[in-house]
Amino acid sequence: MNRLRRWWRDLVDWTGSPVSAVFFGSLWLRWHGRGGARPGVHDLRTVRSLVVVRYDGLGDLVVTTGFLRELRRALPGVRITLVIRREWEDLFRACPHVDDVVGFALTPYPRFAVVRRLMDLAAFCRRELWSREVEAMLVPQSNIAYYDVRYFAFFSGAGIRWGRRLAADPETIATRRLLTRVDVEPATGHEADLLMEWMGQLGLPVQERHLELTWDAAANATAQRWLGPRLGTSPRVVLGIGASQGPKVWPLDRFIEIGRLLRGIGAQLVVIGADDLERPAARFSEALGGGVLNLVGKLRLQETAAVLSQSDLFVGNDSGPMHVAAAVGVPVVEVVGWPADVPPEYSGSPLRIGPYCKQRRIVQPTGDGRDWSVRVGEVTVDAVWAAVLSLMDEIRNAPVPSPLPK
Repeated sequence: MNRLRRWWRDLVDWTGSPVSAVFFGSLWLRWHGRGGARPGVHDLRTVRSLVVVRYDGLGDLVVTTGFLRELRRALPGVRITLVIRREWEDLFRACPHVDDVVGFALTPYPRFAVVRRLMDLAAFCRRELWSREVEAMLVPQSNIAYYDVRYFAFFSGAGIRWGRRLAADPETIATRRLLTRVDVEPATGHEADLLMEWMGQLGLPVQERHLELTWDAAANATAQRWLGPRLGTSPRVVLGIGASQGPKVWPLDRFIEIGRLLRGIGAQLVVIGADDLERPAARFSEALGGGVLNLVGKLRLQETAAVLSQSDLFVGNDSGPMHVAAAVGVPVVEVVGWPADVPPEYSGSPLRIGPYCKQRRIVQPTGDGRDWSVRVGEVTVDAVWAAVLSLMDEIRNAPVPSPLPK
């Protein structure tokens, strides 16, 4: 019986492996008359329809907005479809640089998850992409194995399947079969800049590098209704007290201390985040004796962008809202757990994926060579407050911020 179970487990593992997926996927695509790869052809100006798939976090997606703008500028006559996680669809519905936004949600299967997820990906591509007659698929996220994003490209049946990978990551046989070309990116640099470098490898020009977000008039009206008129010269400060991963979250009691200090200089405090932050946000407001505009769980993503655009400063964790704030031109104080001496090629390093704006302060633990792990609890209130005062002084002396980083 144990031998039979082992045999069954090995069979399931093999069925969900890249080698098996390529073999059976190729047969499935041929059966439907698709999947004719064009490994020697990589001129995007020859295609009529292409898909960009970026299936990772909100911050990573926001950092891609400049790339989408430059892609549209370089290929004005090409139909561009953006495939993203379903929860981020709202923010990109108003994006003028893509023709379609298609969301996909991964199902957390309790058993045979790998095989069933591949089947879902194949069904999604057949349902959503085949009718678009996709000729090229671009995979701009450097971790191309993340969420099996390579299979979006493969099952799309596109003849050109073009991705990028970190220099430190080996190119596997599966990657070479799933994609028709994979470019190696430089080891260092901000993700937004590296995407612009990739534009050059795609054979396309770049005119501007700043990030860009767009929202509709309804989102703007909602933001104005929530925020109301400004109170004299009091700065409006948005606090992002959450993050997608627990180790990235600065302790709430320290945010409360920063809130008290900001209140002491007359700042208007606004708290934003998803509905899973309702209890921490309520504790934050209660600790400050009320008077905090608590918008946690009350805003669509477009409305969050609109609220941030009407604010003077963002203070928060390494998170999607932090990147949204940077993209709409709001000065940012980011609290990040990576130590100051973390190598810039680390995927979580703020040098690689920090706020992409000029007016910013990044507060992180002192580097001591111990280890390069996230230690956000070592960031002190004094360090964050010093960053806030320094940035506010810079804002007063340079009232017109630049969207470009230093």
